[in-house]
Amino acid sequence: MATATKQEPAKQEPAKQEPEKKTYTHRNYTEALEEISNRNNVPVSVCRKVVEGLMEMATDGLLSDREHFNLGRFGTFELRHIQAGRVRNPRAKEGEQQYYMAPERKKVRFRPGRTLEDQIKSHYNIGESVPITDDGTGANGEEEAEEE
Repeated sequence: MATATKQEPAKQEPAKQEPEKKTYTHRNYTEALEEISNRNNVPVSVCRKVVEGLMEMATDGLLSDREHFNLGRFGTFELRHIQAGRVRNPRAKEGEQQYYMAPERKKVRFRPGRTLEDQIKSHYNIGESVPITDDGTGANGEEEAEEE
């Protein structure tokens, strides 16, 4: 007489799901030109001329006496003066010189415009900061959420 052995049900592997597509992508210069071209139904060669003209204007604006370039609602590029000073060398090993004098230099800084900043805040659901009072409530009277 054959004995019936209890077989375990075959383990099913969970269905592999495609990773969720992110809303941003890293683009190189060529891919960005193609994207602009596709969005506006304009040849890539025209887009290239426009983008290169814009970069040339930004460079000229930063190198002029005014040292800034404003792109309207998008934002402003500006040159900042960084003073010479003593800087720590994080790669220095024990016994080597830990500090050195960095020369003064210029640094490009981008300040986003109001439109860009508002779009980023709404996309990432970023609210306004609210000062906390001494009794633990915010300025609008709501209690602060405690971290667990």
